[in-house]
Amino acid sequence: MSCLITMSQKELHRLELIQKIRDERLTVVEAAERLDLSRSQVHRLLQAYDRDGPAGLVSRKRSRPSNRRHSEEFRNAALDLIRERYLDFGPTLARENAPDFCRQGDAAAMDDRGWHLDLASGTQEAGFPATRLT
Repeated sequence: MSCLITMSQKELHRLELIQKIRDERLTVVEAAERLDLSRSQVHRLLQAYDRDGPAGLVSRKRSRPSNRRHSEEFRNAALDLIRERYLDFGPTLARENAPDFCRQGDAAAMDDRGWHLDLASGTQEAGFPATRLT
């Protein structure tokens, strides 16, 4: 049974070196130097590779939401405020000019460029003025 594994360039490089260690063409110390890791960490990678194969070298954090992520309710409140009062402002200027929102929650949320990009990409269908980038 074959399965498709998505790996980053860094993970592919690790896989290549781990396979060289298993083929006895490279020592753990040399691999640790090339990967800029400790010998212990390379041994952990070897154990993961032995246990799970190439999939053991893939980051387990991939496609998981951040622990610091704001709730959808908070995000929607911030976007509503931006739409109402600060649509033509950039993220930093909106944050600087939103004292009432800053009292309600995290002021850094107003500086989230990803949220502003969500607004900008939805400008046509949401009825917002189109933004021209020159």
